[in-house]
Order: sequence, then structure tokens, then C-alpha cells
Amino acid sequence: MSDRADLALPLDKLFEQFNIKVASPLGGRLNQHWLVNFKNDHLVLRRWYKETHLDEIDYEVKLLKSIAELGWPVAAVIEGPFEMDGYIWGGVPLSLR
Repeated sequence: MSDRADLALPLDKLFEQFNIKVASPLGGRLNQHWLVNFKNDHLVLRRWYKETHLDEIDYEVKLLKSIAELGWPVAAVIEGPFEMDGYIWGGVPLSLR
């Protein structure tokens, strides 16, 4: 399956494993995002662009976590990141606290 063909919805396997329900696709140019129901809350599910290097994702996740710990309202990853079927996924809060 091509990268363009699977932009509409993430994998059914992902939904089943994490008990995720899609509320709405949010889109994105390279990274794709979906509004989902997860653990009785709304979350934005993010799929990083397939060609993004793992060290870039790790840097982004750590940077956003550090900024969030300072009290700044950023969308730090709260679930993941994790790999499934060749893609890296993560969950970020819908509302910034």
C-alpha cells in the first residue's frame, strides 16, 4: 500500500490493540493526525511521516516534554511514541494544560 493511499485512517490493528475510536481525521501535510477517543478522553493521534528519522522524533518528543515541564502550553507526547507496521505513532492531549 502506498503512503498516499493510507492517509484517510490509521490501521485497524492500532485501534484494536489500544482500544482507540476515531472521532475525526485532522489531516496534515506530512505527519498525519486524527482526533480519537482513548481511555475516556479525547486525544490527537499522530503518525510521523515515514521518512522521519527516529533520532529526530526522539529529539522532538524530549524537547516538547522539557518545555511542558516548564509550564509552557505545548502538545507533548503523552502516549508513545511506538512503532507499528513501519510507522511511528504517538498521542498528544487535545487541550494544552
